Amino acid sequence: MEQSIGWIFPEDMEPTKRVFALRPVVHLLLWIEVFLRGFRHYGNAIGEIHSNHPTSDFSPVRFVRTGMV
Repeated sequence: MEQSIGWIFPEDMEPTKRVFALRPVVHLLLWIEVFLRGFRHYGNAIGEIHSNHPTSDFSPVRFVRTGMV
């Protein structure tokens, strides 16, 4: 186990400091998830604005997906 993560952490680093060294990586992953979730939400909204399907305004799928039940 020590050998596999040796390229991330110096060998003499304490275990508690290793946890704090991972914090920027975790924050970056969380921000990427938030960005992609927001992008997907706005992508769905734009797609529905441009859709010319006659029943798009009354579709139950639209209300379930956007949480407007």
